[in-house]
Amino acid sequence: MDDQASYDKLATRIAAQVREVTGALGDIRPLVTPSWFPNTPTGSARFVGRLRHMWQIHDALWRGQTVIGQLRQGTALAQLVGGGGMGKSLLAEEYALRYGTAYPGGVFWLSARTAAESGATASTGALTQQREQQWRNLAAWLGMEIKNKSLVQIEGELHTHFARQNQPFLWVIDDVPADVPMQDLQSWYAPHPLGKTLLTSRSHEYEALGGMVDVGVLAEPEARSLLTQQRPPVSDAEAAAVDGILTALGRHALAVDVAAARLKGKPYPEFLADLHKPDTDALDLARRFAGQLPNGHEASIAVTLLQSIDNVNETTRDFLRLAAVLAVAPISRRLVARVLAAADGINDSDAQDRADLALHQAREQSLAEDTGVADFSVTVHILVTRTMRFRAVHPERSAALRAAAVQALTAELAGQADDIRHHATLVNWIIHARFLVVGMDDDLATGMLCAWIAHYDYVRGAYAAARTLQEQVLAMRRRVQGDEHPDTLTIMNNLAATLRALGDLNGARLLQEEVLAVSRRVLGDEHLDTLRDMNNLGETMREMGVLTTAKALHAQALAGYRRVFGSDHPCTLTVTNNLALTLAELGDFSATLQLQEDLLSLSKRVLGDEHPDTLGYMNNLAVTFAYLKEFSAACKLQEQVLTVRQRVLGEDHPETLRSMNNLAGFLASSGEFGAARELFKQALVRRCRVLGQHHTATMNTAWSLLKILAQEGLQDQAKIVMQEYLAWLMDIAPETLSSDQRKIRDRLNNFLAEGSAAT
Repeated sequence: MDDQASYDKLATRIAAQVREVTGALGDIRPLVTPSWFPNTPTGSARFVGRLRHMWQIHDALWRGQTVIGQLRQGTALAQLVGGGGMGKSLLAEEYALRYGTAYPGGVFWLSARTAAESGATASTGALTQQREQQWRNLAAWLGMEIKNKSLVQIEGELHTHFARQNQPFLWVIDDVPADVPMQDLQSWYAPHPLGKTLLTSRSHEYEALGGMVDVGVLAEPEARSLLTQQRPPVSDAEAAAVDGILTALGRHALAVDVAAARLKGKPYPEFLADLHKPDTDALDLARRFAGQLPNGHEASIAVTLLQSIDNVNETTRDFLRLAAVLAVAPISRRLVARVLAAADGINDSDAQDRADLALHQAREQSLAEDTGVADFSVTVHILVTRTMRFRAVHPERSAALRAAAVQALTAELAGQADDIRHHATLVNWIIHARFLVVGMDDDLATGMLCAWIAHYDYVRGAYAAARTLQEQVLAMRRRVQGDEHPDTLTIMNNLAATLRALGDLNGARLLQEEVLAVSRRVLGDEHLDTLRDMNNLGETMREMGVLTTAKALHAQALAGYRRVFGSDHPCTLTVTNNLALTLAELGDFSATLQLQEDLLSLSKRVLGDEHPDTLGYMNNLAVTFAYLKEFSAACKLQEQVLTVRQRVLGEDHPETLRSMNNLAGFLASSGEFGAARELFKQALVRRCRVLGQHHTATMNTAWSLLKILAQEGLQDQAKIVMQEYLAWLMDIAPETLSSDQRKIRDRLNNFLAEGSAAT
């Protein structure tokens, strides 16, 4: 562009675009690392080149949205297309990691890979089922209620969530199979225009959708760098052999990576000669890879993979067999050791030594890669795990390793899922566990693992996700073990607790009454299981307002626990707390206060100041102080609880939101309306997101905020709260509402009537 007219034309275009900018030109936004679903990856230390591809991806996703332009909403799509093992998924992952700050709304990673081989044609039904399950998992992860909701309804709620969030987000659809009808594929797209959809596929048939980025073989300098990074060639003969190896492997990313590790102990010319040796096993594997790898190079790549696998010992092959039955996610050294110990009946020390050797050899042969995190975990490329499945020379060993993995994961969750402070260490264990329980059929061991995943979800406040899994386990246990088996009764109790947390008190009561009836008949009134069931039913009865029955159940259960465990056992503390809450509901605050103060002192000594149970007891004591109009003491205690819960449980955990709501109520009662109003607003938005608009807790917060706004004369804001959060109650037949919903509806009717009279 050397002529003045072209410069003038460019200047005119820039000026026109600048005039459309409504905010500050060059406005600087803070860079925020996005949240990831289902987990944040660590990237690869051996990722080479591909910078041109990253720019192509970013350009496809943000085309027409320049630095000085406004955010344009609409379908934004980039497609990474290439053969198996080319590194499409790794490229997508590296792009998301390096450009993550452009997506403050989060990075959401979904897999379109069905039970069919990766990249192969999948049935429409299988693909639809895969999509629905992942969208449901995502909705549950975001805290949405998904029970009895159709996929269309879930899509609507996700759309509303992202609209409310109002931030760009990255939506990755990995491993799209061939021959998917265009309409079905588009149904996988991000559920809101602010989402940028990035998909990976081995098929070029979706070119008409646009945004295609071809991920072919590595460029010659990149492939050479990867192959020779451990040992540069030292002679012309070796340099020529390097050229020959790269040609034989077609500069295929994974094959070059694996070959580089194999070449640590073998001269380049010798390795090149091996690639050209006929091998029936390799040729058979190449035929299985047909259509998925670069044409003309399948046999050489198969030779490379099989050479590396055959070069390791049997323990390392066991590790690769294990990787083939687990999810595509980091595998920790401790999990490998536990599986080997369970599968072979060896002690922990020997199992750890074998695991260390297996992981070391797998890394040496580039069959696994370090993640760089503290648990010494590794990842295994999907092409390696598929090679292990293709060979399948010892299917009985793979089955034994899978069973041992179920056992090891169950033991890990049983030891840590109950305490949310340990959940950060369970992320990858949970991913593998969820993968193993898919299609668990009637296997009781897998059902036990599923029950622990549900408990993990319950503890972290993902009640909808917990409910879905618990209902699956309950159906299986009723079918296999019968209605009165202890394991069946346990999952019934757990499901009842989840239903109560979701506000379905009647559903919880029906389950608990069934459990208690069986326990009394089979075990007797004094058995610990029966006492537990009494306490659980008493909790639900109290929340339903059946206080006399609740008090009797709690008192009987507490007497039994004190007799068996003593007064300072954690189980006794729990029942003591429940009795105190029932006494408070009955108005006996003197007895309540005495029980709660003693309880808090015992809990701090037995469990510690920041144990979730201790925080719960502090919260309840604060509520009692508020009942007694000692608001200063109530606020002081509740502020302590809120601070710790925000740090330990997270900002959006239901118990954190309970503390926020309670503190707002105490502040309002003490006349600090401004501070109360702001806290109620925060609690309302978060409770709606986490629990749903129709949950009792959400409605109670909305009602409390509505009252404060009206009291302060902020009628316009009060009207907005009523319309957005409570007006739906007026459009539903009263007989279809729960008792709590009807109470709030009646209050709302009275409020509206008083407003009309005042007018």
